[in-house]
Amino acid sequence: MVRRYPLLPLQEAVSLVTDSFPKPDRNENIPVLKSVGRVTYQPVFSPLTLPGVNVAVRDGIAVKSSDTSGAGAHCPVTISDALRVSTGSGVPPEYDAVIKIEDIGQDGNPGEWSVRQTARPWQYIRRCGEDVRAGARLLPAGHRITSCEIGALTTCGITEITVDAVRVGLIPTGNELVPPGTLPEPGQVIESNITAASVWLAETGATPTRYPIVRDDPDLLQRAIETGARESDLVLISAGSSTGIRDFTASAIAGLGEVLAHGIAVKPGRPAIIGRVNDTPVIGLPGSPTAALTIQREIVMPLLASWGFRARPAGRVHARLAHPLTSKPGCDEFIQLMVTRVDGQYIAHPPVRGTGMQMAALQANGYLRIPAAVDKLAAGTEVDARLTEPEEAVNRSLLIAGSRDQALDHLADLMQRQDTRLRVNEIDERRAVLLLRNAACHAVAVRTPFRSPDGDALLREHFSPGDLTLICIAGAQNLHRIPLTEERYELAVRTADLEDERLDRLIRTISSPAFRKILTEAGGYDTTETGRLRHPV
Repeated sequence: MVRRYPLLPLQEAVSLVTDSFPKPDRNENIPVLKSVGRVTYQPVFSPLTLPGVNVAVRDGIAVKSSDTSGAGAHCPVTISDALRVSTGSGVPPEYDAVIKIEDIGQDGNPGEWSVRQTARPWQYIRRCGEDVRAGARLLPAGHRITSCEIGALTTCGITEITVDAVRVGLIPTGNELVPPGTLPEPGQVIESNITAASVWLAETGATPTRYPIVRDDPDLLQRAIETGARESDLVLISAGSSTGIRDFTASAIAGLGEVLAHGIAVKPGRPAIIGRVNDTPVIGLPGSPTAALTIQREIVMPLLASWGFRARPAGRVHARLAHPLTSKPGCDEFIQLMVTRVDGQYIAHPPVRGTGMQMAALQANGYLRIPAAVDKLAAGTEVDARLTEPEEAVNRSLLIAGSRDQALDHLADLMQRQDTRLRVNEIDERRAVLLLRNAACHAVAVRTPFRSPDGDALLREHFSPGDLTLICIAGAQNLHRIPLTEERYELAVRTADLEDERLDRLIRTISSPAFRKILTEAGGYDTTETGRLRHPV
């Protein structure tokens, strides 16, 4: 019987892993061209002297400076012991100066030059070893290599570099799992948690090793953990549900070592396990993709960072919450967000309840942490939104709320080719109109029946005449698969926002022949009024 543990607060869980597991002493040699972001294991020394010889830095002649003594504008000196040189060419050791080509004259005798100024020793010459001498320290140990340093390292003759290394063993478990690339049968699920973790780990500079899927068998799982702990510096186990009746992760870890924590006060991710086998940390990830991602980001990432392996830092922006949120006290909760910029302010849209995990993950570009002591956040609250894409990409995006139609997917494809991401918050039109009124989205997608006197009633209820402009995407029969139903599918935007270059780009794209062609080929759309602007009536 595995001992049950109380939920461990998140910060205590982070301290537990970082304090319990010191950095492994492992290194590897890698090509310098693949070393960006990696940390040097030992100092890097130059094998070369640069420049290897004296080098001219101007076109002209190499001379002995003493031969030019006394030369002046009115008393030129003729010298014959000189050598024509070009910028970057070597200068023989017997010469200690270069005179620029424009400062010399050719005397009548071949091989003789007229000099009208005295040359200083080493003028226009880079001396041998002036930049780097063989054996010079280029980088210290523990240094994170940047792309700006690769050119200099290569010039100094460095082709391989010794960097810190860490091996992470990844063990997927569950009878229902099938490998990526397999067409799942009923009851089967494509394994994705370990696949996603391996990509993320590679970005930190860690070396992930994916083990075969382990079926729900205690002996098989224990052998897999034992192998992983022997071969790796860290083991991650992706389970179905770490508190489920068929999950044996905790007991397998306890049979080989010790369970340090089973259950963390974080949502999603509460069933996570922290254990130790032969001094190797073993972390059990929940089966839910969002829960697994949370534990990786909030527990595994700090551990790797303490070892010198860091993912690209997430940007942060202060954002206004578009919808209210509630949270269960006692757990730090992490909520995925769609973040966009409206009227110069960042707006954070939590996912709509009922949205599938995979679609929410694909739409999200940020997340929010709700502290354990907070039980609700009102709409309009300023929050600290952590971004999962560059801030510039957020600033280029557009967010449309309201009714979704396949036409928006086609429009999003065309906008993405113009480097503008179109995100859709699919909510009922009344809530969407309120968002637009509160400057919490760029546009609202609405459906209005043709020839209906009340078609724009909702918009008139919340906006004064002239404050809104509607852009016709298409007229359609059977947008809802209901025969003989005619309606207009439009985007409502605030008239004052039409100067926004993103909305200008959106309108031009809707009006383009390319968009009309796509809708015509899709069928069921009338593009007669596509791109037409009007005000609510």
